[in-house]
Amino acid sequence: MKKRKKVAKIIAIMMTLLLFYNFEGSITAYAHGTSTITSLKLENNGENVQHADEQMINVQSVELDTNIISNDVINKNDRQDVQKTYCINETSRYAEDESENTDPNYALLIEDENVVQGTLTEQGEMRWYGFILEQRAKASIMLQLVSNVDADIYLFKLNQDTHELNLVGESATSGLGVSEYCTEVLDEGIYYFGISAYEGCGRYAIAYYQSTQDIQYEVNDSASLATPVDENTSISSFIDNPFDCDYYCITLDEASAVRYSLSSLSTLGYKIEYAGGTGGNIIKGQLVSLKAGKHYFKVSSPNGTYSRTSSYTIKFENIAPVSTDSTATIFACCEKAGIVFQFNSERTKYYVNGNPIDFSYSYTKSLSNSAGVQNYNINLKKTENFGVCLLQEEGTSISPELQQTIPDVARYHSSTFTGISNKDVLTLSVHDWSNKCYTIHNICSGAYAENYLWADLNMCNVFIDPDTGKIIDIEWYNYFYEVGNHSITYYRPYTMKYYYPYWNGEEPKGGDD
Repeated sequence: MKKRKKVAKIIAIMMTLLLFYNFEGSITAYAHGTSTITSLKLENNGENVQHADEQMINVQSVELDTNIISNDVINKNDRQDVQKTYCINETSRYAEDESENTDPNYALLIEDENVVQGTLTEQGEMRWYGFILEQRAKASIMLQLVSNVDADIYLFKLNQDTHELNLVGESATSGLGVSEYCTEVLDEGIYYFGISAYEGCGRYAIAYYQSTQDIQYEVNDSASLATPVDENTSISSFIDNPFDCDYYCITLDEASAVRYSLSSLSTLGYKIEYAGGTGGNIIKGQLVSLKAGKHYFKVSSPNGTYSRTSSYTIKFENIAPVSTDSTATIFACCEKAGIVFQFNSERTKYYVNGNPIDFSYSYTKSLSNSAGVQNYNINLKKTENFGVCLLQEEGTSISPELQQTIPDVARYHSSTFTGISNKDVLTLSVHDWSNKCYTIHNICSGAYAENYLWADLNMCNVFIDPDTGKIIDIEWYNYFYEVGNHSITYYRPYTMKYYYPYWNGEEPKGGDD
């Protein structure tokens, strides 16, 4: 294998030729028996509460293109102009210095990473080159032309029994000065290729590369030949020549938030980009919300650098389902917990993992025995001015006992009231400052008289099941954990990242990236 300095020289030659042409801790609340609760000021009617007016949150939504990114080098074969049967004399092999290579019997031998120049002197002429593969490999031929020449590449394998040349690949695209690129995975053998003058005559340059490193997925140099990749799977491969690019395809059964990534040596300068498909939206960077269907991604080397010893690795992580509501393009996401919260700019529609959030909650039950009576009637309803705390300033501009938090994720570890355990859930603070949206009407008598509570509240904090969008519990204020013989344990092991300006109208510069 040639040294890198020779590769750099080759690239330089080719360039010359082109002149031709949240808090991470835990919180535990335990039962308080029959303790009083007047210190919580639950009777506050909200009339004197200072809070920020809810505002529209505008985030510019960037749609992903459904059109496949066209490759600047790979050309569709739209004509085939070879009809003649070519044969090699039984004793003929490649020439190394012969300049009159218009006959395959006088083909010039070309080796890996060679760049050669030539001249087509008349229309219909073919200039011949050849190479030998000792084992199965990918062979790539780049042809660059001056602006007044239209030429094609035809690749043949020698049948060593009949001495005939059998066509195994071609690049034949109409257009003066159009580059041609022929790349194929080939078995061991002797090969010839002809540079055929379809129209015009003049100078050309060809570069030849062969590689055994990446044939597992090759040839995947176009969307139609893209390598299928399963979700949450990594694939390692190589860029094996300056013109190589690799396409990959993932298929989603439902709309999902997906993070795609590429890791490689920084000196190589490789990049990965969305190459088209059924479309979606960019959440931020390489975190995207994709529609159900096929999606294509392209790995390339914009600077023409490549390596056959250092691979790159791509990965597609399906984080969670998302809603197909075209207006809900604002996101917060906890990738480790697999929870995606989304809403629209008018703050009227909310979703978690694609499920519409149901803000209704009700617990009604009557218990009685010889010791006394307990009638429970606890309700949360979506009232006229019902809202969700989404901006940090909204949660901190009100009195301390009513302060709220922006969307977050908690590990709902255990609860003696609900029986649910070890589940990652979405936490939201909800409110209606002009109407009572959360009521606790518990009438108790006898031995249970101290459990009596009649409270009409403007807000509460809720736990939401990401799999259903339904409230599974009230975090605060929860009557049962403060007064009843129940306990709850939860903590916040992960950080929610916000892809909207949640702090003083500006998105943080670092913490959510």
